[in-house]
Amino acid sequence: MKHMRLRLRLLLQIGVALCLLWGGVALWMQRGLQGELRATLDQRLVMAADMVANLVAANP
Repeated sequence: MKHMRLRLRLLLQIGVALCLLWGGVALWMQRGLQGELRATLDQRLVMAADMVANLVAANP
């Protein structure tokens, strides 16, 4: 009986540790992706603004 309780406790601790680890990794990846997405969208916005400025300059 005590052997099973010990095994269950060990499995629960391992499960909780893995959940915390995966949660931390997910947050870390999300923050990295947010920064990368923001930089990409900023770059695309600059390109679109340049294109519009060129079109306006070409057609007075």
